[in-house]
Amino acid sequence: MPKLTVSKSYYGSNGTVNNPKNDFFVFALNSQLNPENELLFITAALGFGCKQLHGCYQQVQEIVYLIPVIDNKYADVWKAIRKLAQDFDQECVLYVEGESKNTSLMYIRGYETSKHIGTFTRISASEAISSGDWTLDGNQFWGVK
Repeated sequence: MPKLTVSKSYYGSNGTVNNPKNDFFVFALNSQLNPENELLFITAALGFGCKQLHGCYQQVQEIVYLIPVIDNKYADVWKAIRKLAQDFDQECVLYVEGESKNTSLMYIRGYETSKHIGTFTRISASEAISSGDWTLDGNQFWGVK
Protein backbone atom coordinates (compact mmCIF):
# COMPACT_ATOMS: atom_id res chain seq x y z
CA MET A 1 0.00 0.00 0.00
CA PRO A 2 1.53 3.38 -0.98
CA LYS A 3 2.34 5.87 1.75
CA LEU A 4 2.66 9.61 1.57
CA THR A 5 6.40 10.08 1.37
CA VAL A 6 7.21 11.93 4.56
CA SER A 7 10.84 11.53 5.50
CA LYS A 8 11.90 10.50 8.98
CA SER A 9 14.72 13.04 8.72
CA TYR A 10 15.38 16.27 6.85
CA TYR A 11 18.51 18.26 6.29
CA GLY A 12 18.27 21.76 7.66
CA SER A 13 20.58 24.73 8.00
CA ASN A 14 21.78 23.33 11.34
CA GLY A 15 22.29 19.76 10.11
CA THR A 16 19.90 16.81 10.06
CA VAL A 17 16.65 17.08 11.98
CA ASN A 18 14.38 14.17 12.85
CA ASN A 19 10.67 13.52 12.40
CA PRO A 20 10.30 10.29 14.44
CA LYS A 21 6.51 10.43 14.79
CA ASN A 22 5.99 11.22 11.10
CA ASP A 23 3.66 14.17 11.95
CA PHE A 24 3.35 16.91 9.35
CA PHE A 25 1.54 20.06 8.27
CA VAL A 26 0.24 20.78 4.76
CA PHE A 27 -0.38 24.36 3.72
CA ALA A 28 -0.31 26.78 0.81
CA LEU A 29 1.41 30.12 0.84
CA ASN A 30 -0.19 31.69 -2.26
CA SER A 31 2.50 34.33 -2.56
CA GLN A 32 3.27 36.15 -5.78
CA LEU A 33 6.54 34.20 -6.08
CA ASN A 34 7.02 31.45 -8.63
CA PRO A 35 6.94 27.93 -7.11
CA GLU A 36 10.73 27.51 -7.05
CA ASN A 37 11.32 30.81 -5.26
CA GLU A 38 8.37 30.18 -2.94
CA LEU A 39 9.94 26.86 -1.88
CA LEU A 40 13.28 28.59 -1.22
CA PHE A 41 11.50 31.31 0.77
CA ILE A 42 9.65 28.79 2.97
CA THR A 43 12.79 26.71 3.54
CA ALA A 44 14.70 29.83 4.60
CA ALA A 45 11.89 30.97 6.91
CA LEU A 46 11.64 27.56 8.61
CA GLY A 47 15.35 26.76 8.68
CA PHE A 48 14.83 23.25 7.25
CA GLY A 49 13.49 21.58 4.14
CA CYS A 50 9.96 20.80 3.12
CA LYS A 51 8.27 19.00 0.25
CA GLN A 52 6.44 20.84 -2.52
CA LEU A 53 3.25 19.13 -3.77
CA HIS A 54 0.10 19.97 -5.68
CA GLY A 55 -3.19 20.38 -3.87
CA CYS A 56 -6.72 21.67 -4.06
CA TYR A 57 -8.68 23.38 -1.29
CA GLN A 58 -12.34 24.31 -1.79
CA GLN A 59 -12.03 23.62 -5.54
CA VAL A 60 -9.00 25.95 -5.95
CA GLN A 61 -5.81 24.25 -7.13
CA GLU A 62 -2.57 25.46 -5.57
CA ILE A 63 1.01 24.56 -4.77
CA VAL A 64 1.13 23.13 -1.23
CA TYR A 65 3.97 22.36 1.15
CA LEU A 66 4.39 19.37 3.41
CA ILE A 67 6.25 20.49 6.54
CA PRO A 68 7.55 17.84 8.97
CA VAL A 69 7.29 18.24 12.74
CA ILE A 70 11.00 18.08 13.46
CA ASP A 71 12.58 16.67 16.60
CA ASN A 72 9.11 16.42 18.20
CA LYS A 73 9.10 20.23 18.50
CA TYR A 74 5.47 20.73 17.51
CA ALA A 75 5.17 24.15 19.20
CA ASP A 76 8.25 25.56 17.43
CA VAL A 77 7.22 24.26 14.00
CA TRP A 78 3.61 25.43 14.47
CA LYS A 79 4.81 28.90 15.50
CA ALA A 80 6.91 29.23 12.32
CA ILE A 81 4.12 27.94 10.07
CA ARG A 82 1.53 30.14 11.78
CA LYS A 83 3.70 33.23 11.20
CA LEU A 84 4.07 32.40 7.49
CA ALA A 85 0.34 31.70 7.19
CA GLN A 86 -0.55 34.99 8.93
CA ASP A 87 1.87 36.95 6.73
CA PHE A 88 0.19 35.55 3.60
CA ASP A 89 -3.40 35.75 4.89
CA GLN A 90 -4.11 32.02 5.06
CA GLU A 91 -7.26 30.88 6.85
CA CYS A 92 -5.94 27.54 8.11
CA VAL A 93 -3.42 24.75 7.63
CA LEU A 94 -3.80 20.98 7.75
CA TYR A 95 -2.14 19.00 10.55
CA VAL A 96 -1.71 15.23 10.18
CA GLU A 97 -0.71 13.04 13.12
CA GLY A 98 1.90 10.44 12.15
CA GLU A 99 0.84 6.84 11.77
CA SER A 100 -2.84 7.35 12.76
CA LYS A 101 -3.23 10.06 10.08
CA ASN A 102 -5.81 11.83 12.28
CA THR A 103 -6.26 15.18 10.57
CA SER A 104 -7.21 18.61 11.89
CA LEU A 105 -7.63 22.05 10.42
CA MET A 106 -5.51 24.45 12.45
CA TYR A 107 -7.02 27.92 12.22
CA ILE A 108 -4.76 30.96 12.01
CA ARG A 109 -7.25 33.55 13.25
CA GLY A 110 -10.56 33.61 15.07
CA TYR A 111 -12.07 31.84 18.03
CA GLU A 112 -11.70 28.26 16.88
CA THR A 113 -8.11 27.02 17.14
CA SER A 114 -8.48 23.59 15.55
CA LYS A 115 -11.09 21.20 14.22
CA HIS A 116 -10.68 17.45 13.75
CA ILE A 117 -11.93 16.65 10.24
CA GLY A 118 -11.13 12.95 9.74
CA THR A 119 -8.28 10.74 8.57
CA PHE A 120 -5.75 11.53 5.84
CA THR A 121 -6.00 8.64 3.39
CA ARG A 122 -5.35 7.54 -0.18
CA ILE A 123 -8.18 8.39 -2.55
CA SER A 124 -8.81 7.77 -6.23
CA ALA A 125 -8.47 10.52 -8.83
CA SER A 126 -12.25 10.53 -9.30
CA GLU A 127 -12.80 10.93 -5.52
CA ALA A 128 -10.29 13.78 -5.48
CA ILE A 129 -11.94 15.61 -8.36
CA SER A 130 -15.45 15.24 -6.94
CA SER A 131 -14.42 16.30 -3.41
CA GLY A 132 -12.49 19.39 -4.48
CA ASP A 133 -10.07 18.98 -1.56
CA TRP A 134 -6.96 16.87 -2.15
CA THR A 135 -3.17 16.61 -2.05
CA LEU A 136 -1.23 15.00 -4.88
CA ASP A 137 2.11 13.30 -4.16
CA GLY A 138 3.59 11.95 -7.40
CA ASN A 139 0.61 10.18 -8.97
CA GLN A 140 -1.19 9.36 -5.68
CA PHE A 141 -4.07 11.50 -4.43
CA TRP A 142 -4.69 11.94 -0.70
CA GLY A 143 -7.75 13.32 1.00
CA VAL A 144 -9.54 13.43 4.33
CA LYS A 145 -12.34 10.97 5.09
